[in-house]
Amino acid sequence: MNDARPIQFVVYLVAALVLGYLTFMSLMWSIWGAPIHPTHYVALLGALALFAGAFVSLANPGRGRILGLAGLVGMGSIWIPSVVVLVPQHNVLISPAAYLALLLYFATLGLALLYPQRWAWSVPAYLVVLCIAVGIVGVTASARVRGGEFARPSFAYFRWHPGGERLVIEQDSDGWIDAEARTLLEQAGMQGTLEWTGSSGERSNSHRVIVLAQRRPESRYELHYPREGLHIHAFDGVRWRMIPENAGTFPTFATLEPGASVSMLMEDVGGGRQGTLAFSW
Repeated sequence: MNDARPIQFVVYLVAALVLGYLTFMSLMWSIWGAPIHPTHYVALLGALALFAGAFVSLANPGRGRILGLAGLVGMGSIWIPSVVVLVPQHNVLISPAAYLALLLYFATLGLALLYPQRWAWSVPAYLVVLCIAVGIVGVTASARVRGGEFARPSFAYFRWHPGGERLVIEQDSDGWIDAEARTLLEQAGMQGTLEWTGSSGERSNSHRVIVLAQRRPESRYELHYPREGLHIHAFDGVRWRMIPENAGTFPTFATLEPGASVSMLMEDVGGGRQGTLAFSW
């Protein structure tokens, strides 16, 4: 038996079973309302073609290779764009399985293009695919940097009780209202008592947002991530005010969502929504 046959058979079979299974499982997310794209079906058909190519290669390595390569092209509709999962996101751990699955796809594609003999166009074609994958990662990472994905702030929440001639801080054991925050508040003419109600994230974070509210906001409010330092958002019961005014922000934001007796901070994390209790009223 030609040496190419067992190698092609094993690699194609393993890739078809593993990647086909993962593609099928991604389709099953539709049970919970996840959208299905036509490329899912294309990738599944590609996995079937690669599976068939594994067995055809035992009898005819050349035809098995062509059939396997056709299957890999179809699977690429899902697996090449899937490199975006390797770009870090806030509070999202990248599974080692994602690295292994993508490595399996690109290694199998390389084998189909280059083994046992490389075609004249195999190397340029493989480089083009790799460049597309790297480009997807680069564009995604750049967009997340511009959006503030890697500069997400920590948040602290304070009930604001107006009255008095000076600023009083209560129950702030972690020191969210430090010298910088107090200076900003006093320069803005803020007076009354600030009572800590909760926080999310680390106090030591270089990007911080402090939210003050006199009463429950009736409508959704966007808290854009600060480009640097500390931002304070104060609600006097009628309108919101940002301190310092016109400070630089990223387009990405969290939202303060009204509820019957609470206000929740909601953030987009890893394709879903993550909520933190901000105020109880």
